[in-house]
Amino acid sequence: MKVSGKSAKHTTSSFHDREAISRVEVILNSHKLVAPDLKKDDTWPNHDGYLEVLDINHYVRGTIVAQVKTLDQKRINKNISYRFSDDKFLSFCNETRENPILLIGVDRKNNVAYWLEVTPQVVKELKRMTIYFPIENIISEDNNSYHDAWIRICEIRKEKIKNFEERRKKDERSEKSAPTKKISNKSISQAKQKLQKLFIDINLKYKYYYAFIDLLEPFYLDKKDEEQRKKLRDLFEINKEEEQNFIKDMADSGLVKIVGDLCIINDQKRAIELQKEMIEKGAIDIEIILKLFA
Repeated sequence: MKVSGKSAKHTTSSFHDREAISRVEVILNSHKLVAPDLKKDDTWPNHDGYLEVLDINHYVRGTIVAQVKTLDQKRINKNISYRFSDDKFLSFCNETRENPILLIGVDRKNNVAYWLEVTPQVVKELKRMTIYFPIENIISEDNNSYHDAWIRICEIRKEKIKNFEERRKKDERSEKSAPTKKISNKSISQAKQKLQKLFIDINLKYKYYYAFIDLLEPFYLDKKDEEQRKKLRDLFEINKEEEQNFIKDMADSGLVKIVGDLCIINDQKRAIELQKEMIEKGAIDIEIILKLFA
């Protein structure tokens, strides 16, 4: 076999990326308020590692996923921004919800960095895959204001997950204590027929599927809710692949967020409006639908 005679080499960008992560680590370690666990030359997709946010006694208050990028020095004078060449990281921000996700942009020339929490709403509002960093979101040797902000971000995330868990447990208790009311198979069949009249095409199925994610909350994507999702697929007359495409598209567009195996509505107002629309059209009877999925 004839070879070129040249082995692989380190690229300039790889040096810049290693330097960017090192600078972030040096600044964070100097403040002793965050314990960074970032990987240089990491092959793990979507992020560079984790930041454990500490309190003043160095106990962990929360964990943040971090992606570190080198800012383009030519663009910094105009605005502090980073433009992605593909949407892989942005898709990751829509698909993963257990921990908050930060993008950190490093200005190597001035030895400072900037940060932004990348939420589904941020992704939804992006133009040309460009993230703009607020100038006040600075990480520098003489500015540790990021610490209080990151603690708030972690606390808000914990509270949201706690609220959903409490709501799930409350729903389970209500189901156990509520008296059962017999609903005939004929009533269920009629309810299905009414609802399916709305589903003229796949776009309308997608539209009203969103309302049902909220209606059947908590809505899990793992085996514990497979039976429920199968009933929903039968009702909407869609297959498993179409169901997965619905959920992925909703996550990509910021309509839902995924926390572990839990699918959470981002726009409950929209979901409720769709439910009202179905009720006004005489397409659903909430009591019968809930009984169908009990």
